This record gives sequence, structure tokens and C-alpha cells, in this order.
Amino acid sequence: MYNPHADGNSGLGSSLEIGTCTALPLRVTNAILRVGHAVQSTDVSIAGQSFTDLTGATLTFTLQRSMKVAMHGHGSVTGSGGTATYTHCGFRFVIDGAGQGDGTWGDEIIGVGRTGHPGWFSSWSIGREVTLVAGTHSIKLQMTGWSGSDAACLNVANSYGAAQLWLEGY
Repeated sequence: MYNPHADGNSGLGSSLEIGTCTALPLRVTNAILRVGHAVQSTDVSIAGQSFTDLTGATLTFTLQRSMKVAMHGHGSVTGSGGTATYTHCGFRFVIDGAGQGDGTWGDEIIGVGRTGHPGWFSSWSIGREVTLVAGTHSIKLQMTGWSGSDAACLNVANSYGAAQLWLEGY
């Protein structure tokens, strides 16, 4: 399903058709229709407790029927600026404008060190499965910092740490 040679963002849509085969006594259920992929396009830094879009890690798509959508997001984050040597960062999915997970930290919280301190870059990974009805939908990734530290959470848009959003519909 993952195509390492694909470039750019792609999304779930109605352009893929699944055929049927009556010659075999085989029934295909929950086939993965298509993978959507979006990559963070600019550096994002947030100090304090306020969810902020990870710019570029957004997919908008139209479903012709209700289906389950498996979502996965991942990237690398570091602490940046301030006088504190650490902070906490939260990550979440936003589905059609509604933030998912815990109201304060989203789908995951991690502690990170500020530049030059142990734990400089920390990887994060979140996953969720939802059923979406037919129609147009938008899913994106967001990050928040922590109000208990003046160090910011920094997710850099480079080849080794940019936030990436993956979607599979079935």
C-alpha cells in the first residue's frame, strides 16, 4: 500500500474502482482502496498550550460511500528557545474541524529536551481509526506546547523529521 516512489500529497477519492470476479469462490472484504499521504511543508514552533496546524500535513477528500479510515501521523520534535531545558508536546488529528483525543494533549504527549540538551529530537507517532460517511472530509495534524515551560515545541519540515499524515480507507 505504501509507495516509496510516490511524490507529493495524494488522497482518498472516488477515482479508484474495485472490480468483482465471479469465476473464483473468493470474497474480498475490507480491501484497502487507496492510501493518502501529506507531508509538513514549513517549520512549526509553538510555545504554550495552543494547538497549531502542522502546515501541509492535511488531506481533503471525497468519499462516495461510508467507510472506515485508518489514520497514522508521525514526525520528530525538539524543544526550542526559552530558558527551560525541557517541555512537553502534544499531537492530535483534527477530523472535519473537530480535534481528537484528550482536550489538552490530543492523541499523544511526549517530553522533549531543548537544543543542546539530552533528548534533543524525539520521535512521535499517533494512530486512530474512524468511520466516515459519504461526502467531503478534511483530516490534518496539529501540535501543542506546554504552558508550564517557556521552551517551544519545534517540528522541522526536513527529510528526517517532518510530520507525515497517512490515510487508508477500507
